[in-house]
Amino acid sequence: MQLAEINSTVIYKDIISLSNSFDKEEFLDNLISNNVGLSENMNVLDLELFQDLRKQVDTHIQWYQENICGFNDEISLYITASWYRETVPGNDHPIHNHPNSLLSGVIYLNVPENSGHHSRLNFETGHFIFKGFHFDYYQKVNKYNAKSTFISVETGDIVIFPSWMEHYVTDNESTNQSRKIIAFNTFIKGKVTCRNSFPTTIQL
Repeated sequence: MQLAEINSTVIYKDIISLSNSFDKEEFLDNLISNNVGLSENMNVLDLELFQDLRKQVDTHIQWYQENICGFNDEISLYITASWYRETVPGNDHPIHNHPNSLLSGVIYLNVPENSGHHSRLNFETGHFIFKGFHFDYYQKVNKYNAKSTFISVETGDIVIFPSWMEHYVTDNESTNQSRKIIAFNTFIKGKVTCRNSFPTTIQL
């Protein structure tokens, strides 16, 4: 028997260096002036303090675009927005996706110990075996028919995923630590098609 897996959805996870992370977290905490734990600055990775981190992130995005997307040298992804979010004990992050973006990512500055399922990034896959025809049935869940999945994360991880994927985080069960992340969105630039003679270049 042989199975051919076509166009799998890839969620990427790796480790990223967080040098001087305490000073950076303290700086980021001061960017929050609302009750939802979200920075008003939506270009955090453009700040001088985070240039080393930004270079690392760009390297991970480049790996995904070359090895998963298969981009050639004429096109690339670039970061369009990046923001800081803090989830205090008892709070969650409701299900959502990222419109107007192709790939999104999360850098984990702090994942509290003993935070329960809060140390997972949960995804609703939206992919079913019978595309365009949805019905519920009892099943033995496997990687081909699962409607949801999760990635376990810890401090120092970076996760990159297609922006259309709906994702969420459950309640932070830690009693004294917040979950702290920097998230980002991307879009494409360059020559995006070779199949017609119309203008094909996306300008910044």
